[in-house]
Amino acid sequence: MQKLRPGFVLAACMALALAGRAHAREIEGVTLPERVNVGPSTLTLNGAGVRTKMWVKAYVGALYLKAPTSDANAVIAAEEPKRIVLVLLRDLSKDQMTSSFREAFEANAGPRMPALRDRMARFEGFLQSGHRGDWMAITYRPGHGVTVVNKAGNSIVIPGKDFADALFSVWLGSRPADSGLKKAMLSTRPTG
Repeated sequence: MQKLRPGFVLAACMALALAGRAHAREIEGVTLPERVNVGPSTLTLNGAGVRTKMWVKAYVGALYLKAPTSDANAVIAAEEPKRIVLVLLRDLSKDQMTSSFREAFEANAGPRMPALRDRMARFEGFLQSGHRGDWMAITYRPGHGVTVVNKAGNSIVIPGKDFADALFSVWLGSRPADSGLKKAMLSTRPTG
């Protein structure tokens, strides 16, 4: 067996590090990987942008899918793994996050809201105050429901495709929290 030279190992490590950088996207100082694994599936960054409210940048939002698309309805309806990642750009209180999510969730859930109310309350109960750089990943997996994980390592699973559809509609529905962010998530070009 041939011994590897230290110079070769260093060069190989550098090549891997540079390759990793080439497969990431940066928005507002937040580095987003181009690909993430969800169970056996590999999801690709479909698009990402910045959520603003009253001219203040709140967070970077990124959408990961199995196949790229600009069709919001297809994303919501798809019975396949998908993920939205949120990275805070400023400190937000639990009340600020809860009211923002609730407003967009209710606006998009419409007549389905009574059936979703208890699960939305569980989601809201999971939310906590956050600081710049904190993140949350919201992942739908068929047969498992929505798994929400935060930077602290806390997680919750909320069942139901109907809940997943309403939650992903917060960003991709007909009445999104931020239409500019919706457009960015459905674009393969970075914005922000």
